[in-house]
Amino acid sequence: MLVRAMTDTLTPLICDFLEWVGRTPRTHADVMDAWRTSCPRLPV
Repeated sequence: MLVRAMTDTLTPLICDFLEWVGRTPRTHADVMDAWRTSCPRLPV
């Protein structure tokens, strides 16, 4: 049950992040900064 709740919370964040990355070329620094802001509890 906890895994399901965690997945339901994380999936939209990850999808939003990937959509943002895919819109235009990004530098590694920009991507890492956005990841830390969007998904601070998910290490890359």
